Amino acid sequence: MISRLKFRFKILLISLIVEILFATLGYALGILFGYTFGGMVELAFGIVGLILGLIISNSLSVIAFTKRKNIKIKPWFVLIINISTVLSILILSEPLRLNQNTYLLLLILIVLPPIVQAIFLKV
Repeated sequence: MISRLKFRFKILLISLIVEILFATLGYALGILFGYTFGGMVELAFGIVGLILGLIISNSLSVIAFTKRKNIKIKPWFVLIINISTVLSILILSEPLRLNQNTYLLLLILIVLPPIVQAIFLKV
């Protein structure tokens, strides 16, 4: 029991650290790419880069960690968990009025996918 909790906590911690780095990088690259178009396009590209950074970083960090520990997990399963979590947050952001509080939306986007990932991955 303790080894499972320890494993899930490690997945959560590694995912959060890598996610913050990749999300920041994705946001910066999105804004730099959108800067060439001007206007609100740079904000849109920044948000898209942030979301892609979140999804890719979570998936890659868990896949790398499980391969290092010789645990067999399908990569597509991890990717589906991340995509479905982020999409469900974005779909529910309007009814829950998270669009009006962007700091809370960003916090939920960063924290919730690694938690869901740690819960649903079988060890």
